[in-house]
Amino acid sequence: FFCKKNLKFFNLPAEEFLSEILSTYKGQISLVLLQFPSPYRLDTANNFVGNTQLPPSAREGFMVTDALLNQIAKVLELNGGCGKVLFQTKCEDVAVYVKNLAIGTGKLESISCDNPVLDIDRVYLQAPGGRPNRVEQWLSSVPNSDTEPERAEGSIWSSSKLIPSFGRSETEVACQDNGTFLHRCMFKNT
Repeated sequence: FFCKKNLKFFNLPAEEFLSEILSTYKGQISLVLLQFPSPYRLDTANNFVGNTQLPPSAREGFMVTDALLNQIAKVLELNGGCGKVLFQTKCEDVAVYVKNLAIGTGKLESISCDNPVLDIDRVYLQAPGGRPNRVEQWLSSVPNSDTEPERAEGSIWSSSKLIPSFGRSETEVACQDNGTFLHRCMFKNT
């Protein structure tokens, strides 16, 4: 097994794990993968939509928090490091929420990519299943206003894979096999 000496498994909350890294690890962190967090339920006019086992909202029970992102920013600077964060999700609303949360820490900034998503609705039109139901529900839940909700498109959203095929997670492989579009972006410390 090629990474026998470098591979370790931990069964503990992410914030606890990062605290352990901060207090014990002597090296630098090149990349933190924040992949496919379980989405939260959508609130559509105070009528929560989705699996009742999911976190009730983005601010209640969702694994990506200000505290987690602040710890990730500290870990990336560990021992003079300048690592990056790769974030991936199947859910566009989760993608936009996490991007804004990361930037809102004041410690992380997004990185422009080589192959950006220029028009997310066009991407959905080309996908086998079209625009996902969750996106439809999310967009219809946005209060009526003169502005459209922020979408996962533009220079920071990658339309192509950002890690090699041998490093892909089971979820990423399943999404590719099912034709599910993934929202991907990267962050670095400010």
